[in-house]
Amino acid sequence: MSHSAAISLVRRTFDFLLDLFYPPCCGGCGRAGLGWWCDDCDTRVPWLEGEAIAVAQPLDDGYPDLKVLSAAKFESPLREAIHRFKYEGYIHLGSIFGARMGALWARHGQPVDAIVPVPLHSSRLRERGFNQSALLAREVSTVANAPVWAQALRRVRATQQQARLDDPEARRANVRGAFVAAQALDGRAVLLIDDVFTTGATISACAIVLYRAGASRVIALTLARA
Repeated sequence: MSHSAAISLVRRTFDFLLDLFYPPCCGGCGRAGLGWWCDDCDTRVPWLEGEAIAVAQPLDDGYPDLKVLSAAKFESPLREAIHRFKYEGYIHLGSIFGARMGALWARHGQPVDAIVPVPLHSSRLRERGFNQSALLAREVSTVANAPVWAQALRRVRATQQQARLDDPEARRANVRGAFVAAQALDGRAVLLIDDVFTTGATISACAIVLYRAGASRVIALTLARA
């Protein structure tokens, strides 16, 4: 057995024993013993279908409207699950919800050259321990057959959490100048990944930076849309 295979086996065994003695609670309803995401919560989520999946988000500076695909509405029980995913360490939900996003992309997506998650500022990343958008992007990449360029964008300014700002203009001001491109994109088509699309201020700011870095086309994919 290779070293990496042995490590994988140890991790799976540890996770099995942990789940056995401390059954996970569902990220949506909080009930124990039903896994990280239960079937009942999944059936209650308002998953989007048909034309409702995609919306066009206008961009400034003359760039084309950003096409945004979303898997579901940002409502209960998905809203509670996303909160637990981001703030309470329910990182297992990343693979579950990322697979949902990947399935949507398999049906409605188009070829891209790279997948770029919306970045966290370094201080927020240290505090949280992971970037939820990067975890989702990793799952989508297996379906999209494109690499994750987790360092293509950098968040150079610490900002308030967008969820705490109600006014759309305040959200736009909050992320203005917060992102920079860390590499040239040279005509590549990019899939931008985030967890929630609310006013579109964050993904719009990121898309414009990607276009300025040379992207030929930018499409966004989110787990939920408010």
